Amino acid sequence: MSNFAIALQVVLQHEGGLSNVQHDFGGVSNCGISSQLLASYLKQPVPASQIIALDQKTISDIYKKLFWDPMNLDSVTDQNLATVLFDLAVLLGVPRVSGFIQEVLNLHVDNILGSHSIAAINQFVSGDWLACEVIFQAQLRFAEDCVKDTSQLKFIDGWLRRSQNLLGLVFKH
Repeated sequence: MSNFAIALQVVLQHEGGLSNVQHDFGGVSNCGISSQLLASYLKQPVPASQIIALDQKTISDIYKKLFWDPMNLDSVTDQNLATVLFDLAVLLGVPRVSGFIQEVLNLHVDNILGSHSIAAINQFVSGDWLACEVIFQAQLRFAEDCVKDTSQLKFIDGWLRRSQNLLGLVFKH
């Protein structure tokens, strides 16, 4: 089964530290945790000062509760695939990435990785092919998102670099 701590290290490398980039829909963020995400986790509005003060345990708890657990990634047998799904879910959202892998597997797309989807994922001895297909789906969505909203063009290089890093992770072993 997949290990959250291993996957979290990859996400944190990609997300970086404190950030406040113009046109980033998340606004002020710390290790990728925006005020909207923290508010969703705490179920109450939060000021930017609370984002700045986030500790590593809280960051880890947020990522586990809002991204890893909803995708049932503990049940995915291939660590690299689980890491790719997790990282892309942080970037693009859990439903969207869940739908990507369901499309790749030719399953009914309900954007939820339930037991049927997990069983289909785990039928592959190696998740490398699946991981690559999901990464390619994500890259297509990056381009589509930029066409829909050209203010997002400033982020495409970073998104593509991140997806290339994930491809490197898949082929590293």
